[in-house]
Amino acid sequence: MGSVSQFIRKKYGVNCSFPDPVIVVLGAAAPVRILQNNPNRFAWTIQNMGAAIAYISPLANVGPLLGIGLAATGGLIGFDADVDGPIPTHEQWGIGAAATTLVIWEVIGGS
Repeated sequence: MGSVSQFIRKKYGVNCSFPDPVIVVLGAAAPVRILQNNPNRFAWTIQNMGAAIAYISPLANVGPLLGIGLAATGGLIGFDADVDGPIPTHEQWGIGAAATTLVIWEVIGGS
């Protein structure tokens, strides 16, 4: 078990897995579910690697008025159960102001 795994195990009290990052391409036409509801997810981080603003929200009708804006080429947001309670367990939706690419990292408990 590596140092990070040991730290996470101590922090949450369970073994956790760190799935490979997921790449999601967003368009401007329709929202995309970028994270499924998962009661075992302790944390997630999303980074916008594309050239357009991305908006994320737990609401399927995400957009500039109902979403958190992630700046192009590096905008970053994350939620952790230790600080944010159940927020990381909820599904998230995304849409771009134009085509853009997100990278998503998760910490999943119970493995």
